[in-house]
Amino acid sequence: MTKLVRDLMHRGLITCRQNAALGQVAVLLAQNHVHSLVVVDRDSRPLGLISDTDLLAGEWLSQDNESLTTMRKLCAGDLMSYPLLTIESDAPLSEAAKLLIEKDVNRLVVMENGKATGLIAGSDFVASIARAEQINRNSVADVMSDAIMVCRDKTPVASVARTMTAARYRSVVVVDPRGKPIGVVSERDLIPLIKNGSI
Repeated sequence: MTKLVRDLMHRGLITCRQNAALGQVAVLLAQNHVHSLVVVDRDSRPLGLISDTDLLAGEWLSQDNESLTTMRKLCAGDLMSYPLLTIESDAPLSEAAKLLIEKDVNRLVVMENGKATGLIAGSDFVASIARAEQINRNSVADVMSDAIMVCRDKTPVASVARTMTAARYRSVVVVDPRGKPIGVVSERDLIPLIKNGSI
């Protein structure tokens, strides 16, 4: 039986207005334990998506006082990704996976009867694999990427964030002077640094 988008999607949208301050966006992301918000207009019509990656890119690419001052004046509508990439809830999961890969995005807005009703993300596919009793691959080595990003524990946070943003990585392996892994720093670890309007 073919699985459909509605079988994996998250119903309901966590939204913010397009004029929401970036500090407010960061708080909403953290409070709701999500990676993105749907940006809506005054009539609650979806306009775009703003993600933790968008916040990091904006914050860490502001390298001087002038660009940082400009960054502090921006709102959700200024950093959101648009137009929205959508998919129907009754579309096959394979179609959603293909769209995520071809468009190089992490999530799609799910539509039902012309209305946005939820999201489906790459992490939903990963969770589905985790629940599967049997998959076609035998080990992680069969599907892993052999390219990893590493940094030292003394590397400045801004440098790591800029590199993650440029390379579109969501995490970096932290190594000691001998190259032995000692931890991982992820977008989720960096998001709390952006709060209370401090950007």
